[in-house]
Amino acid sequence: MKKYSKRPFDCSKIEIKMFMDLVIKAGEVEPEGLEDRVKRAEKLIFMWEDNGELIGVAAVKRPNEKYKKRVFSKAQSKEDPQSFSFEIGWIVIDERFRGQHLSRDLLDIALQITEGHKVFATTRTNNLAMQKTNKRYGLNPNGKPYPTSRKDRNYDLTLFLK
Repeated sequence: MKKYSKRPFDCSKIEIKMFMDLVIKAGEVEPEGLEDRVKRAEKLIFMWEDNGELIGVAAVKRPNEKYKKRVFSKAQSKEDPQSFSFEIGWIVIDERFRGQHLSRDLLDIALQITEGHKVFATTRTNNLAMQKTNKRYGLNPNGKPYPTSRKDRNYDLTLFLK
């Protein structure tokens, strides 16, 4: 298995497309505008099977102040969103490879990239496996669960901080 991180502008068009395809396939992000959001990320993290198949992705994002304020407000967090430099997100393992704790490797790489900085992440409240992984790596729930802003979905998100 091969794992690496790259700045989006160092990625090929094929890598960007494959990253986006896997994230969209998971169904947890708004596809509209995703390419621009991916290209604004600090780092994209890729996990490849030995045969060259992409099996997992994650990103270290540098969110704008307005977005951070909105997330922390929705979660009713008492923390100052401006003190958090990075968001870890788009952690996706292809469904055929789930249950093997591979998200741990992606989160570990993301935390190495953000070492020395405060980070946050949001996770579906009913995604118990990812919540457990977050806690294992020192990201702890903060505030209260809040409804997703996606109009086509009905679930709550939990804010995690480290």
